Amino acid sequence: MAPSVASEVRSYSGYGLIGFFVQHARRKSAGLALLLFLFGLFEGLGLATLLPFLESLLGSGAGSSAFSDKFEALIGAVGLSPSLELYLALFVGLFAIKACFGFGVMWLVGIAASHVAMELRLSLLSELVSARWLHIAHFPKGFVSNALSAEADRVAMGYRELVGAGGDAVQVLFYLTVAVLISWQTALLALVAGFGIAVSLRGLIRGVRSEAEDMTIARRELVRRLTDALPSMKSLKSMGQEEYLVPALEGDTRRFFRAQSRAEGYRSALVSFQEPILVAVMAVGLWAVVTFDLLAPPTVLVLAAVFYRLVMTTNLLQRRFAAIAAGEASFQSINSHIETARLHKETWRGSEEPPARISDSIHLAEVGFAYGEAEVLHGVSLEIPAGQLTVLKGPSGAGKSTIMDLVLGLIPPSRGLIHVDGTDLRDFSLSAWRTRIGYVPQDILLFSDSVRKNVSLGNPKVSDELVRSAIRDAGLSDVIDGLPEGLDTLIGEGGVGLSGGQKQRLAIARALAQDPILLVLDEPTASLDGESAQAVCRTIEGIKHRLCILAVSHEDNLSAIADRTYLVQEGKASLMTGHSLGSG
Repeated sequence: MAPSVASEVRSYSGYGLIGFFVQHARRKSAGLALLLFLFGLFEGLGLATLLPFLESLLGSGAGSSAFSDKFEALIGAVGLSPSLELYLALFVGLFAIKACFGFGVMWLVGIAASHVAMELRLSLLSELVSARWLHIAHFPKGFVSNALSAEADRVAMGYRELVGAGGDAVQVLFYLTVAVLISWQTALLALVAGFGIAVSLRGLIRGVRSEAEDMTIARRELVRRLTDALPSMKSLKSMGQEEYLVPALEGDTRRFFRAQSRAEGYRSALVSFQEPILVAVMAVGLWAVVTFDLLAPPTVLVLAAVFYRLVMTTNLLQRRFAAIAAGEASFQSINSHIETARLHKETWRGSEEPPARISDSIHLAEVGFAYGEAEVLHGVSLEIPAGQLTVLKGPSGAGKSTIMDLVLGLIPPSRGLIHVDGTDLRDFSLSAWRTRIGYVPQDILLFSDSVRKNVSLGNPKVSDELVRSAIRDAGLSDVIDGLPEGLDTLIGEGGVGLSGGQKQRLAIARALAQDPILLVLDEPTASLDGESAQAVCRTIEGIKHRLCILAVSHEDNLSAIADRTYLVQEGKASLMTGHSLGSG
């Protein structure tokens, strides 16, 4: 890995979920922190009014408590007279205000969580499309779909729980404050009890976190395998081989089930065991207070309520950590994909604009290329003249597709040079070079959309005039004009309703609509019947004088109309007999 690439990589794994949220939702995080503080403050104040209220309602043989005296003095300082009605109004009003802040927290959390999920999705997509082609080609499609859907949603849920945990922590702080103001000895006991309960249940939290990581891995593998298998289902069923797919999917499914079952066990234990432990602790505390007559009854009631809320909120914090652990596992999974893509970021030194038209040729001079340690091209030299059709033939694995990818700029040569009209291809802006290329892949991808959208790809720069011109050059005008709604006719996903030859020519029309200076065709007549293949060949022959065309093909029909044909074998390319360098 080059140091320059490594220095550009920004990793969030060092500080995980919290650091990412603060980084990408800074203003919302600050607003949430303020709302959470106010939410906890008014919760604590509301509970604090209970003691003077109960003392006023029930009375106390020992008189009012020191806390109530201070509370009444505070009320008197603002010109109010302590009364039962005032305490009730304060109690209701403070909790109503708390509810308003709670609404604000929930609303902001929803927006921020959606924003975080969006940022992760966009970051992953951006880094993937900016990565080197070889990384994209080998990146499992299932990982992408799983990361963009389920894992991003789990991260958003983790964010919600993280904010909820922040709110719980603030509430615990104010509960402790109220308890200390009423009786610091009782507050200390409550703190010790809460800590003891948290420690006794921490093993369950670790279990949930561990199983969440296993579930993330198992789910990702299952989605990857399904995504890879479903496009091949027709072939598998046609040959009666689908039963061999089931064991692999079953293994991933069972692994996910086992992790999920264990996680549910930990969660259930976490929820179920908290209450009896809490009840036991409160029972001991109440027994001590009543037996030794430590506190007045109103104070006992208020402290019991505060203690209950304190311990329950503390334990809720633990349960939230279980959900946060699942979000953290998904975050680390997505982040690992993002970081890996950054490490494989495409680097290209050029900035020049490519020519408006290729006037001479594309020339490969002693070009070599290796996949890792395996060199597949050994000093290839060939020329692709403008206004001509150049065909690469040869056995599978000989290097034809590699030469094509080199010309497309998808991979850089390990050695040698590629010149376009005498200019090193690396001097051109990579994005500008690719926008001047029309590419027709072997496997045609047609969308379930109109003919217009399938040709223009939704590019606003491609006018209807360009679309019609491209369709005419591809020899499809009669076919499209014969459709019920012309360019607006919807075609099914994958080109349902079109013949193989029509799909191929529609793909050629799509490439021509981009006004390319180079047209690259990957097996354009493969899998076509003789008549359809001849129609595609006629289309290519009709446009080759206007463009620089490179085609990879095993078929003789393309060689018959080619201006030059190179035989590619054992990593070398040789001009086949009958095609001189000066032929036209």
